[in-house]
Amino acid sequence: MRTNIDYIGRRVDEFWNRAGLVDTNPVSSRGVAPRMVWFEEAVAKGVITGEEKRRLRAQFAFLMNLFASETCYPGDVTMCPAQTAESTEPQLCGMANQNFYTDVINVFGLGSVIFHRHPEASSWRSKFIERWHRQLAYHTYPESGLWEESHTYFHHVLHTLLPTLLYLRHRGYHDEFANPDFQRLLHSLLLQLTPRDFYYGGARHVVCFGDHEVNLKHYRYLLREYAEATAAHAPQLAAHLAWAYREEGGQREMRVVPQPFPRTDRYVQGLGVMFWSRGPGEQEVLLALRSGSAWGHHHDDDGSIHFFANGRTIVTDAAFGQNQPDEWKHRAAGASRWTLVDMEPMNYLWRFNRGWVMDRKLGPGLAYAVAYSPVFQVHGRSQRSEMLTRPALHWRTVIRLAPAIFLVIDTADCVFEQEINFHLAGEIRRVAEQRVVQDDFELLGLIPSIPMDVAGVNRPYPGDRGTEQSPVELMTTRVRFRMGSHRLAAFLLNAIPGVSAQVTDEIIEVGSERFRLGFDRDTLHIEHREGVLQLPLFPLPHGRG
Repeated sequence: MRTNIDYIGRRVDEFWNRAGLVDTNPVSSRGVAPRMVWFEEAVAKGVITGEEKRRLRAQFAFLMNLFASETCYPGDVTMCPAQTAESTEPQLCGMANQNFYTDVINVFGLGSVIFHRHPEASSWRSKFIERWHRQLAYHTYPESGLWEESHTYFHHVLHTLLPTLLYLRHRGYHDEFANPDFQRLLHSLLLQLTPRDFYYGGARHVVCFGDHEVNLKHYRYLLREYAEATAAHAPQLAAHLAWAYREEGGQREMRVVPQPFPRTDRYVQGLGVMFWSRGPGEQEVLLALRSGSAWGHHHDDDGSIHFFANGRTIVTDAAFGQNQPDEWKHRAAGASRWTLVDMEPMNYLWRFNRGWVMDRKLGPGLAYAVAYSPVFQVHGRSQRSEMLTRPALHWRTVIRLAPAIFLVIDTADCVFEQEINFHLAGEIRRVAEQRVVQDDFELLGLIPSIPMDVAGVNRPYPGDRGTEQSPVELMTTRVRFRMGSHRLAAFLLNAIPGVSAQVTDEIIEVGSERFRLGFDRDTLHIEHREGVLQLPLFPLPHGRG
């Protein structure tokens, strides 16, 4: 109890006697709203009475007034269209006007229910609902429902809002769970799930694009809670969320009967492309290609891939995105992607620096997607932000040749030194000149003039919070291809256990699968029994998504 009382007192004291909103900011004040629930329960039990009760009520009232003020946090102008005079875009585009502002409105939103007799309670409720709906309209993608931030902060927003939305409904003020736009937001969680993963005890999790590691322990409960909260209005969504809760390892009882969510090829607007298929033994295969303008938490993974097959993660971020030395968690070289040497692409700041899916064909046959990831701005060795006088243009084309066989082609119009990294989960069994072999996977470089090396192993810091959620060590091996100033590199990802790919001239054979691969000036040609595919290697940018 004393900890809660002292926390609320510090939020008020540090505003007046230290650095104002620098100290009492949205992050340090995330615990204010949950402590309102504690306060209500403590008063009901008679644990808090008299002067202490009056002082806490006054402190909560001050904090609610503070966060409801436009002079406290400019939430309104951060959600104006970019062309309006009041807009702060692009200066505040990103985290500052997304989960931070949800933390802000949640203080007076939940407070309006707990302290419902306060003279401003009704206006605070209205403002909370209006501002949340503004966020929902401004920060989600209309086709996918995806929240614009990374998966960590998307989960944080759902975690932050849950008590407030439940209180509003329980006390008859507003039922957000009936809102189709909010239901579409919840549905986007399902679009990001992986196959079951050995590295996390056989549980599914979200693809870790744009941010930190898997965090099943902290956020898994949200699937159960939102399944039950939406069941009356969207029973199929609720059944799918309940299924996801079970698939993520959730064990608690539910009132909702789980129903499997269909896993098919999907373009997820704002995030990228999910290639789903069934490999040997009917095991699920997923290759996720990151491409889209959804903001990442200083996580430079534009154009990167994550690959899951044979019941495990195969290609991922360095050390599975855990905290590790030398900023590998954030740097472009820490993702399985193309990048520049000695210069850090700034794809993660502002939308104009980010790429998008230019072209795609999903479903049966030779499914493919083309991701465009230009570099206009970099951090150099001086760590200063610099605009390139000549942008570095990059395209990554991913083609599913067969359910567990993928072709990855990187092309670049670039005058700088380049490299391509693949971070393979676990250890490597064998390395040849252009081939890296694991027990159930092999990676082949198809351009002999591009040298390959195994550039080291990445491990999380001991005791990092994500490592406790995995029964095995979350280490990765970095395989680097030094592209130099080449304009084209090509790779084969083969996840058929025990079957090695054979490459001779233009022919690629993997077991019974046979492909003819050719490059004619600026065009890629693939011949297969599924048909012939021709794609431009350097297409003009179009169709921003």
